[in-house]
This record gives sequence, C-alpha cells and structure tokens, in this order.
Amino acid sequence: MHAKTPEPYRFGNKSKERFLIKPPTIQEWAALYDAAVRFKKLQCWNWLTEEHVFGVQHPDTGEIGYCCVLGRLGEVFALNVYRGTEGLKGMLRMASGELRPDEMMVAQSCLMASFEDRDQLEKEDTSIIKQLGLKFRGAKAWPMFRTYDPGFVPWFLTGREQVVFLTAALEQASLLAGQHAKNPDALLPTPDGEYVVRVPETSGGVSTWTTRRLKPQEKARKASPVRTESTAVDELRLGRLHKAVQKLPTHWEVDLFHAPIPVGEGERPYYPLMLLIVDGHSGQILHAGMFEPWGERPDIGYELLELAERVQAAPRQVWALGEEVLATLEPVLRGLKIRGVVTDELPALEEARLGILMGF
Repeated sequence: MHAKTPEPYRFGNKSKERFLIKPPTIQEWAALYDAAVRFKKLQCWNWLTEEHVFGVQHPDTGEIGYCCVLGRLGEVFALNVYRGTEGLKGMLRMASGELRPDEMMVAQSCLMASFEDRDQLEKEDTSIIKQLGLKFRGAKAWPMFRTYDPGFVPWFLTGREQVVFLTAALEQASLLAGQHAKNPDALLPTPDGEYVVRVPETSGGVSTWTTRRLKPQEKARKASPVRTESTAVDELRLGRLHKAVQKLPTHWEVDLFHAPIPVGEGERPYYPLMLLIVDGHSGQILHAGMFEPWGERPDIGYELLELAERVQAAPRQVWALGEEVLATLEPVLRGLKIRGVVTDELPALEEARLGILMGF
C-alpha cells in the first residue's frame, strides 16, 4: 500500500518526461510522522538556535544533510535539512544576509519538517494523515513536509529517498538535542569548519549510529551546460561588428537570475531564469529574456552579441556580479574590445528588476 502523493516528474529535462521513482510506503510515512511528533515533543528550539548546525548522513546514499532547528523566536517551528555541501553553502549565504529575500526561495536545497496550523496544509498532506489515522489539534501542531530545490517552488515529498532521509534527520536531531540540552554549544562547528555529524554504520547485520567531527566535502563542481552559440561566433563576424558599432560612453549591466514568479500549472511550478541587460547610465532595459531553469543555461554572450548587432552599438564596459557571468561573455567582450568588470552591485539593473517584478 502506498500513500497518495503527487506524481513525480523528472526535473532538468525540457520535455519534462516522466519517470518512476520509488514512492514511500505507508510504513515509511508512519515512521516520518512518528519521528516528527517525537521531535516536536522535545521542543529543543528552547535551547538550540540556528547557529547550532549539525550533520546527519543519509543511511542509503551517504549524503550529509546539515540540520538547523528553528523555533527560538516562537514564530516558525521546524527542522531544516540542507542537502550536501552546496545546501550548507546556501544556508550560510542566507544567514550572512548575502541573499535578497526573493533569492532565498530559489536558492535553497533542503528538506523541511515544520509544524503548522491546520489551514496551512494541502489535501496531499491531510490525505496521508487520514490514511495513518493520526489526529492533531491546536496551533502549530500539524506536521508538514516539503522539499526545496533551486529554481523550483517548494513541493511535497514524492520519493522514498526524501522520506527516509528526513526521518533519519528528525530521529538523530532529537537524539543529539537531548544529549546536549545542558551544553548546546558543543554542537557548534569548530573554528576550522568541522561539524558534528551522525553517521550510520552496519556491522554483522546490525545498524548503529556514531558521532563524528567532519568537514564538508568539496566536490568537483560541474559547470552548468551552456548553449554554445557564442563559442561558434567566428572572429570575422566579431571583427566586422567591432568596426561597425558605435562605442557608447556608458556601461551595460548584465545579470541572469531566477525570477520569483512561479510558472507552470498541474506539475511542479518553477521559477524561470531571467536575463536582463540594462544601460547603466540611462537605466533603459536593452534586452530581457526568460528561460526554463533546467537543461542548458542560456548563452549570455550570444544574447549580448545579438543585442549589439541589433542596435549597432556597444558600451565601453560590461558590468556583472561574478566571474562566472563574465566568463560566458569573454569571447564577445574580447572580440568587441569591451572591458568586463566584476562589481558588487548593479544599481541600474536592480532598479529595472524591481520595476519588472512589481508589474506582476
């Protein structure tokens, strides 16, 4: 018997071809709700803060989830499990204030077990609760489980892997929190970046958990595939354009970001990628484009080249927030003799971005 959950679909594929992932059984759902009830009963947010971050290793995949307890302020009661080193980095960026509020929603990679009022739950949540024969009463008493994935709207748990991981995290969080009720700061990461991590071990067919101090593992970063129109741009084309365009005494600001405007119905909605190119002096939006967040990332260099050819003009400089964006622009910047500048802020583009979002 399986609990009824939204049908899973394959992310990162333009056609969104469906594929079967193993759904959780009703017994696995029962274990998750039991772990959540026990976690809430402990009320460990009375002595743990968001700074007490610890890890739990996935019993099947080995991935480490970095756990953060919410509830000290009495507003949100939850356990967030940030997935892997990239999830941890995202959490730290949010904690440092580096991300705008609208960026936080699309930057997280985590599983969340929260406790909500009844009217916050969807029919998918209450359907499982009814199948399990559970009853909850009162404010902030109803368990709710969600997955947060970069570029997508928060969604229900649809796979066994998610349910098993969150169950283990809740169980081990309860154990660690109980052990450190009188000395919670022992759960703080060390100055050299080691975290307390609960690790499952199997010996002689018997599974146990042990506590270790581990540093987050840096994986070789896979560059997002990028459409390669600009790399195919020949030097002759760039040379002709360089001679033909008018060099403007201004700079253009360029950024590619997730627009906090969910798109899609029926399946899991997503936040599209938005490309903006804005004149830094006049604030005029020179180019805007929307792209799906999966598959190949848009080739910003090609978009810039097309814009320069269309308006027969180019700036003296192009500003971007990071080296990654400038790297995709490099062939075109070099061919058109435009200086690329990494900056901490794009004031004209930010004003344009806010104006666009206010229109939705």
